[in-house]
Amino acid sequence: MVNIKNNKCNNNCKKGQLQSGETVVVIIIVIIMIIVGLVFFVNSKNGSIQTEKQNMNDINAMKIAVIASSLNELKCSDSNVMVKTCFDYYRLKAFKSTIDADKQEAKQYYYFVFKNSKITVRIMMFNSTVENVTLYDYNNSANKSSTPTFIPILINNPISNENYFSILEVKTYS
Repeated sequence: MVNIKNNKCNNNCKKGQLQSGETVVVIIIVIIMIIVGLVFFVNSKNGSIQTEKQNMNDINAMKIAVIASSLNELKCSDSNVMVKTCFDYYRLKAFKSTIDADKQEAKQYYYFVFKNSKITVRIMMFNSTVENVTLYDYNNSANKSSTPTFIPILINNPISNENYFSILEVKTYS
């Protein structure tokens, strides 16, 4: 009769061991699913943060483009009245030479306004030539690339009384 009791205990012990093994497997599977869920959640949050950062960079680029397109230093004037969407060709050249002359006050002032950016005016002349005038170019960040923002601008040459189509291109570096 002793053998029968040991035999029943062995069967019950094996069932208990099997059930505890199943429980361990279920716990491991649940832990793996939680880890996979956390990894997915973190990746999706990281993607949304990158998207938000890109949106903020685009908004800053648009702000700088609007400020650059409305600089009174560059505006055309007709009978001493400033024209909104027009740059004077010679004022554009004078602005560029002022910035290029390495005058510290001008660079500090425009850095406060334009920060890390590059502002270029691409003038399309009637003889199919294109003249690029870089108004401002400063980048002290590690980022060397950005998405440009474009604004169409009219360029007036007051001496020849000609108007040229141009594009104001603003690249911001973050």
